[in-house]
Amino acid sequence: MKFVVDLFGLPGSGKTTMAEGVVSHFKNIEIYKLNGRLWGDKGKNSVFYKIRVITSILRFKYVKIFINNIILLKNNNLLKKENLIRNIRLILYFGELEIIFREKKMFYLSDNGLFQTFVSMIFTYDYDLINLNEVEKIIISFKNVPIIKKIHFTYVRCDYLTSYERINMRNKSIRSKLDNGDATKKILKWQSDIFDLFLKHFNNIIMV
Repeated sequence: MKFVVDLFGLPGSGKTTMAEGVVSHFKNIEIYKLNGRLWGDKGKNSVFYKIRVITSILRFKYVKIFINNIILLKNNNLLKKENLIRNIRLILYFGELEIIFREKKMFYLSDNGLFQTFVSMIFTYDYDLINLNEVEKIIISFKNVPIIKKIHFTYVRCDYLTSYERINMRNKSIRSKLDNGDATKKILKWQSDIFDLFLKHFNNIIMV
């Protein structure tokens, strides 16, 4: 049986620390990171592998998700380069999952997967302008993708105030674009609300 664990949570919740701890303890688990396999982190940088990923997403269900995400971004004034790139990464993630479930290795662990990338895709400092009903419809549409039911999603729970404190304690060199200096309690609270929408609609999520 294939075992794919997808960690998600607020910045500073401990996703990466948890992933590194699991991998160091269980040597046979390969860390799977979004785009890492596609662009070479695990030696999967061959043209053949990239073609496999791209052909895996050229299916109606994934094209539909991509287009719906574009519409969501457009309706909420988020048609910006970074948001569009994250939409592409989201779809590539599906493509890599398709390949993973055809490979022989049994264990995969991601600390930057589907739900995390979706929240990154709609990242903005003007969250008040985003229509949450539209966001929720997209989240619900993910339930129609069969491969999602095979993933063990793990929500590394951390309240937004604790996340805010941890972010401001981080060394600047390891801060991400999402939490680099401009992070606010308001943004983190909004991200937490989006994660709660996933909890509301998916029953294959555990919390730690």
